[in-house]
Amino acid sequence: MNAVSKIGYSLATEIQIRTSLVEYLLMRFRETNFSIASEMRYGLDERRADLATFTSSSFAFEIKSDFDSLVRLREQVEDYNGTFDYCYLVTTPNHASKARKVIPA
Repeated sequence: MNAVSKIGYSLATEIQIRTSLVEYLLMRFRETNFSIASEMRYGLDERRADLATFTSSSFAFEIKSDFDSLVRLREQVEDYNGTFDYCYLVTTPNHASKARKVIPA
């Protein structure tokens, strides 16, 4: 999410990112029968996906706002990859370069 104003970049919260992502997904899948789940529990350890979408495939979205840490990101992505067909990190420019070092492309 790009939050750019005349005075520069403003910090993005998780709710702002989540709202933009849901709006995008509603547009993207509007012609498809699909479901969206927020804070969905999965797996034996009861992990949580920030957002998940289900069509004929499953999609997990991990949201990292400017106020979040990337400490658990590698573990979260490994869990997602073992459960969902497709996994995405949705973050801000502040985390992008660090996240690229932590997770595979």
